[in-house]
Amino acid sequence: KEETEFLTKALTKDDAPPKEKHVRSAVVATYQENGCTVFFSVIESRLNNWTFTIPIVGYKMLYMYHRLLRDGHPRVIKQSRGRYHDMVKRMKSGYNYKDDFGYCDLVRLYCDVIMTKINFHLRHEDFPGLVREEGEQLAVLRKPDMNHLFELISEVLDYLDLQIDVMSAIHKRLDPSAKLPTSHTHCVIHPLLNLVPESFATIMTIQDIYLCLAQELDADTLSGHRKRFAVCHGSLDRILTLTGQLSYIMSIIRVMPSLPKLPEEVTSPKTVILKVKLPPKTEPPAISRAFSRNFDFHSETARDRQLASLTKQVADVSVIVDQLKAERMEDHQRLFDKTNEVQMLKNELAEAKQENSELKEQVTIAAAAADTTDQMKAANERYSRLKELYTKLRDDHVTLIRQKAQSDKQASALNDRTVDLQAEKEALAASLATAQEEQTLLQENLRSAEVHAADTQSAAQEMENEMNGKVADLQKQLAERSGEIESLTASLATSKAEEARLQESCRAAEDLAAERERLLAESRDQAAGSEAGMSAKLDEE
Repeated sequence: KEETEFLTKALTKDDAPPKEKHVRSAVVATYQENGCTVFFSVIESRLNNWTFTIPIVGYKMLYMYHRLLRDGHPRVIKQSRGRYHDMVKRMKSGYNYKDDFGYCDLVRLYCDVIMTKINFHLRHEDFPGLVREEGEQLAVLRKPDMNHLFELISEVLDYLDLQIDVMSAIHKRLDPSAKLPTSHTHCVIHPLLNLVPESFATIMTIQDIYLCLAQELDADTLSGHRKRFAVCHGSLDRILTLTGQLSYIMSIIRVMPSLPKLPEEVTSPKTVILKVKLPPKTEPPAISRAFSRNFDFHSETARDRQLASLTKQVADVSVIVDQLKAERMEDHQRLFDKTNEVQMLKNELAEAKQENSELKEQVTIAAAAADTTDQMKAANERYSRLKELYTKLRDDHVTLIRQKAQSDKQASALNDRTVDLQAEKEALAASLATAQEEQTLLQENLRSAEVHAADTQSAAQEMENEMNGKVADLQKQLAERSGEIESLTASLATSKAEEARLQESCRAAEDLAAERERLLAESRDQAAGSEAGMSAKLDEE
């Protein structure tokens, strides 16, 4: 029930990566059940439709499956034979279309990596899920078989090419200028947690195998492997460099491996020098007896012809050697295929024997169940204690993570406060410098004002004396003007009296004019009446 719960929480339809605690719980569950049966039973029973129809769910499932193959119980790889491998193959064919977020292309490439990894580990059981354990020599190099290593390096190079393809596809979907990645970006880059360390382990394995081959085989035989190794090394180095430049990727990977330089056996391979011994002049070779009957070998022309014939024969022999090498490679390939078939049959037989042995053990345990009740009880108690211990450790881990997050938050706040205080300090220092400059300027202005005030005071005294003189003159002029005003006032009074007399005369004249006009009007009226009377009399007459 717990496994179903955390798997359901990890494989959601949200465009966000699965939480590490859920992935870690899935890895721990493989050791509790000695395999990945529960993992795939949950996927087939509850998440089957989502896994094959929603690309983001399939992408998360492949990431978790890859994690189980790397860090889970060793039986996870053995149980992946057959049904689980075919399920990944069907998933690849089911996402043969384009989606808006680009997950379908990533799912198809990731399926190739998972299927190749499963086939590789089933054929070569000496390799662990991590490809190689850090600090340990490869098992195949302890008693090296050159033919086996020659074919093995081709397989490992093919596997590395697929890993590089997936990482390149992931980087094509990223925005290098983005400083704050979205949850979609975190979901896309999450498989790099598996691919970066695995690709590094893979290329170091290739290097060890190549160096072992270079000690026994010539440079021409290894030319194809050498070129592929150099190309893969350059591609992986560019990808790891680009990955290390993105801060939000480094926040989840923590430590980015650094590829060593290519060894001298790759950059400067040993060349094979063929020494050709010319036949003596006095004794022609057996293959050139026909020439000796017709030409003189002591002449330059005959020798040139002999050399041309020998060159042609060498070219013919080279063609035959190339054909033999090609046939040899085909024979190696057929032998390799047959060896793989035999190895797979042996693995199936071993697995069948192991399953038979397990069934026998189960039958034996069932027969002796009455005697093992106490042992089962003790085992259950031990499992309960381990589970409680694990729960406590997990809770302590979560608490420490929260405390660390809180400490980081407080440290960040203190750093921000320190920066703010520093900025305030600098601002206050600038203000103080400005105030000091202003104070200096004010002091200079004050001294200038004091000098100017002294000059102004003397000028004001002189001006005051001058003004006093002018005031005295003006007072004198005012007294003179006052006398003139008094005389003018008297003249004005006389003029006003004359003016009143004249106005009275004018009014009398106006009255006389009005009377005259009245008399004239009466005269005109009388004349008009007389004229009218005379007219009437004339009319009567």
